[in-house]
Amino acid sequence: MTHFEASGLDAEAVELIENDLTATLALEPPSQFNGRRRFNVERFQTLVLFVLEKAGPLFTTALNVRLWYADFAHFRDQGISITGSQYLRFTHGPAPKSYDFLLAGMVEDGALNATSVPGRDRPGERFRAAKRPDAAPFHCDELDRISRVLSALEGKTAMQLSELAKAETAYAATRDRRPISYRSAGALCTIQSDR
Repeated sequence: MTHFEASGLDAEAVELIENDLTATLALEPPSQFNGRRRFNVERFQTLVLFVLEKAGPLFTTALNVRLWYADFAHFRDQGISITGSQYLRFTHGPAPKSYDFLLAGMVEDGALNATSVPGRDRPGERFRAAKRPDAAPFHCDELDRISRVLSALEGKTAMQLSELAKAETAYAATRDRRPISYRSAGALCTIQSDR
């Protein structure tokens, strides 16, 4: 059950919330916290679909860490992020700002399927792509970077990805629930530079 379903909102209210959230995120001017790119919901959704198509169904942490590595590795090598997402430092690793609502919106739109999975400490959500990504929003260098990041992280569990991300300087140097600066992307250890 998504956040929107749980709240009992109708489809029109959900659409208004999604539009408002997307507009608010896109208002942030390019900076060190969004990889010098305004947030672009089409790019974000397309990256989510690419990750899920390549890696298969993923829990939230595993998805978020892959998104973070793709954006930060591309910024390190090209000077700009792929999606314009701000990533915040959370206990289990970096996550895009408002990721829960963005992913819930994708579920509501039929782009993703979400399954609640019971856990020992807390239930988790596993996401699966419900449609194929369209490469149109991305340049060749972005597609190449995404592919290289996903290959480097292939087969890693959510816990392994969480530990890898938490060992990165960018994550470790940031206070809890604060934005992670893309300026730290040059110190990424897990994903090798193409330079």
